[in-house]
Amino acid sequence: KQLRLPSASAELALEDFQATWFSSDAGPRVDVEFRRKDAGSSEPVRIAILRDRQHHPPLTSWTLDSSGAPLPCSSLRSIVPSVAWLGDEATFQGILSVTHADAGPEVIVQGRLSKVDLDALVFQPFSQRCTGLAEVVVHRVEWRSGKIAEAAGEIDARDGEIGRSDSTYPAALNTGLRRSPSSAGRSFARRRITTS
Repeated sequence: KQLRLPSASAELALEDFQATWFSSDAGPRVDVEFRRKDAGSSEPVRIAILRDRQHHPPLTSWTLDSSGAPLPCSSLRSIVPSVAWLGDEATFQGILSVTHADAGPEVIVQGRLSKVDLDALVFQPFSQRCTGLAEVVVHRVEWRSGKIAEAAGEIDARDGEIGRSDSTYPAALNTGLRRSPSSAGRSFARRRITTS
């Protein structure tokens, strides 16, 4: 009952793997649970996949609950390629729910992202330079109709540097936020940003 899951940092060994199939008038459901062999936690990671046939058209939803043991984000790259923006060492511990609706996926996230590589996170989608590691506490993020509908959380970044990697700001950063010219190339020991 052991499986191995590829991850950017190392192969992830899983044990006590179980999968259960349920069938009802509402539709089929699959529950999966496993433990990370190296996590030292007795709590399993749980995944539930449900096909709701009572909704027209039918909806597929799944929930990942890794509250008991953090999972490497890189192990999800084949399903969610954008997790590469978090860096090879980033982990997620919490609950992620996805419902595939007519208007696109609806996503709700609550939990903690650890060891987020700010250089990968900021440089990948934009052309800015930001180094260091961050801990991100996600109180709640909701993604609907292709955009963030609600976000609340905290970012705690340490031992890094903020600066420009080129002379232009990308249009994607035109959010109404302002950046002080004096912050370019400035080091920081700790920055905390809270949203609500």
